Amino acid sequence: MNKKMHELRIYLGLSLRAFGEPIGYTGMHISRFEKNVLIPDERVIQKICEVFHVEPSYFTGELSVEQAVHKDAEDEVKSAAAQRLTSARLEKGLSMWELSRRAGISQPQISMLESGKYQLKRKAGAKLAEALDVGVDWLLTGDEGKKQYPADRKLIDWLWEHPEVREELWKRMDDGE
Repeated sequence: MNKKMHELRIYLGLSLRAFGEPIGYTGMHISRFEKNVLIPDERVIQKICEVFHVEPSYFTGELSVEQAVHKDAEDEVKSAAAQRLTSARLEKGLSMWELSRRAGISQPQISMLESGKYQLKRKAGAKLAEALDVGVDWLLTGDEGKKQYPADRKLIDWLWEHPEVREELWKRMDDGE
């Protein structure tokens, strides 16, 4: 089972986190499944099949990953991220060239990402998210709760520069507020 999950995740071009979040698991959980530390139960497999449009018989070895994954599902994952990227860029009133300059990513690469020809990965996603002032998790997975006021690297760096705010937040969290 662990090899099947890993093979599927790699075939879809997803990080541990990007694979886990839509099915309700952390990247760490997915890593544990893949390393056979944890064994996914039937509900986990059903959720994977539902979310990623995979035939359940893939997990029993009856189908290869290429046969089991509905091709349109792959394109759906790519096109959804491409649509979010394009809409965020247009909301900010940026041209591809301006986004390219701000994010440090070539304009042709942005064009390929927006067209869905390239799949958006976390490293490029983080650069683009920062340039667009949106959450990287929203950009990659569509989690609407993480679009605005992203708790990404920028916020964490700011908190380290402001220990008094960090200390106050920590106390409030510890008190259960």
